[in-house]
Amino acid sequence: MLTLYAGPDRVVQAGAVAEFDDDEAAALIAGGFAVAVDAERAPRPRPLSVDVDDPEVAARVAELGKMTIPQLKDYADERDISLPPDGKKADLVAALLAADAEAASPPEG
Repeated sequence: MLTLYAGPDRVVQAGAVAEFDDDEAAALIAGGFAVAVDAERAPRPRPLSVDVDDPEVAARVAELGKMTIPQLKDYADERDISLPPDGKKADLVAALLAADAEAASPPEG
C-alpha cells in the first residue's frame, strides 16, 4: 500500500510502502490517505523511523497537527524544507517529521 499517513499512533512517510491489517487499510483507502499498490513493484523509499512513544516526538506530532496547511507550508518555507506540492496535511506533517529526523541523525560518510 502506498501511504500518505501520519497519526497519533504511528507515522508513515508519505510515499512509503507499509503493511496494515485489512480493516485499517480499507479505512485509510476509503479516507483518501492511502492507495493499494503491488509491493513487488512499489518503490521503497528510506523509511521514516519515528518513535511515537517518545514524549518529544509525540509532542512534535501534536504541535504540527495543530497547524493549518498554510501554516505548515510557511513553516517549511522558512526552514527550506521541500514538501509534496499537492500533499494533504498528513503528507506535510510526515515530510516535516522526516526533515526533523534527518536533521537529528549524524551525517553519513
